[in-house]
Amino acid sequence: MSVVAAALVATSAWSQGTVSPQEVVTRACEAAGGVSNFRKLGFLRAEITSHEVTQDGQTASTNKVLVFNTEAIAPVRLELPALGVVAGDDGSGGWALVKGRPDARPSTTVMVKRMVTADAFPLLLP
Repeated sequence: MSVVAAALVATSAWSQGTVSPQEVVTRACEAAGGVSNFRKLGFLRAEITSHEVTQDGQTASTNKVLVFNTEAIAPVRLELPALGVVAGDDGSGGWALVKGRPDARPSTTVMVKRMVTADAFPLLLP
């Protein structure tokens, strides 16, 4: 019986046409309380622990702290405590301190933006 109900729902959804990715995100945001309510939160601090299986079969864990504005991904601050890294981006370009010293490599601005985007983007999804 549940298969028939699922087929009917799928058929009616298909008959409405294909929904754009923007519409999918909009609907999900509204179902989660609305984007405006999320943006009213201001700054959020997220502590993230990720686990990865290395090539030798061991499990490696990485702890990160991400502080960001709910209205936009910048300004943002990223901390990697185990490595002594503090990085950030105010929207004009990324910067990083490694063990208290500025990271002056030309790739730093790009790497910071990439890391922040990879870590913050999933948190900003509904």
